[in-house]
Amino acid sequence: MPAVSQVVLALVREGAGLTTIAAYTTIAQDEVRHAELSHALAERLGGYDDDVPDGLDYAPRSLANPSDVSFVVWALANGCFSETVSLALIRARHAATTQPLVRAVLAETVKDEALHVRIAWQTAGEVLPNLARAERKELAGYGDELAEMLRRTFGTAGLPPKLRRREVTLRDDAATAGLGSVTAAHENALIDEALHDIKGRLAALGVK
Repeated sequence: MPAVSQVVLALVREGAGLTTIAAYTTIAQDEVRHAELSHALAERLGGYDDDVPDGLDYAPRSLANPSDVSFVVWALANGCFSETVSLALIRARHAATTQPLVRAVLAETVKDEALHVRIAWQTAGEVLPNLARAERKELAGYGDELAEMLRRTFGTAGLPPKLRRREVTLRDDAATAGLGSVTAAHENALIDEALHDIKGRLAALGVK
C-alpha cells in the first residue's frame, strides 16, 4: 500500500497525465481492499495475529516516509517486479486451494493483480526505452538487487536457516491443507521463473 502510494506521489511530482495517475490510484485502492480481505479471512479462520516474526523484514511504515525517488524506480520495483511475481504466486495458490473462503479471496485478488501487471508493463513500455542508456543500466543493477530481495520476502530462498525452516513448514502445511499456499519449493521455483521472465522483458525494453 505505501509503495503504490509512493508511485502516485512520484507521478504527480513528475507531471504525469491524469490517466496514468488514475490507474495507479486504482491500484492503491485495490491493495487496501486486498489487505482488508486478508485480515477478515484470518479472523474467520482463527484470528489475525499482529506480531510479525523476527527476520522477515516486514516494515511497511518505513516505505511511507517522504521520498524523492523517481517514478521509474518505484514503478520498476512495485510494478514490474512485485506485481508480476505476486500474480504468478497467487495464480498457483488459487489453483491449489480447496478451502472455499480462501479460494474466493484468491480469485478476486488474482483478477486485480492481472490488471496491475498489465498497467505496470504498459507504463514500462512507454517510459523505459526513452531513458538514457546509463540510467537504464543502473536500473538493471537495481533490478538484480530487487530479485534477491523478492526471493527472501515472497519466497524462502536466502533466509537464515532457522527462519527458513519455520517458513518452509508453514507453507508446506498450508499447501497440504489446501489453505491458500503451494509448497515452499514450488513457490521458490515460481519466483525464479517469474524473475527470469521479468529480466527478459526488461532487456527487450533496453534495461540490461
